[in-house]
Amino acid sequence: MSSWCFFDLDEIRTMTHAVKISHSDLSGVVKRLWKNIKTASFWALYPYAKENIMLFRKFCINYYDTKKTQVKSMEIQVNMPYFGYLLNYLHGNFTCFELVEFQNISGKYAKTLYRLLKQWKSIGVPPKMEWRKFRELMGISENVKLLEVIERDMLKPATQELQKLPTLKTFAMKR
Repeated sequence: MSSWCFFDLDEIRTMTHAVKISHSDLSGVVKRLWKNIKTASFWALYPYAKENIMLFRKFCINYYDTKKTQVKSMEIQVNMPYFGYLLNYLHGNFTCFELVEFQNISGKYAKTLYRLLKQWKSIGVPPKMEWRKFRELMGISENVKLLEVIERDMLKPATQELQKLPTLKTFAMKR
């Protein structure tokens, strides 16, 4: 089961902070938006299994012209009932995140860390947890053994990416 979300030209410009952008440049912005959100997923954890669920199924850009340079609207097909479950789950736990802010984040680990930080926002700081649990939440493979590699290649780039956001400028990673 799936559901479509429709956004007209004005909504796209507002969502992407591109109010004064030309039609042709907006096409590139919309394509980058999809590139940034298309892999959004979450893990559903069960007693004897875990399942990775993609939030979005399809993305359609409608154009005014056959050359596909004048964006008219876009449609995003969300994966229901999982998308609804996730939104209800997040809302139920007093967590929400801005689609615009989220779509501007690049990198799997930065997106995951952002989502976790937003989830922990209400308590001020992330709770302390076992390293194994943190690795699982972040989706860090057990094949990567060295902490230095994890810090250098995954956590440091994710932290630097999140520090670009106005709400997380003071975010820092401590060992």
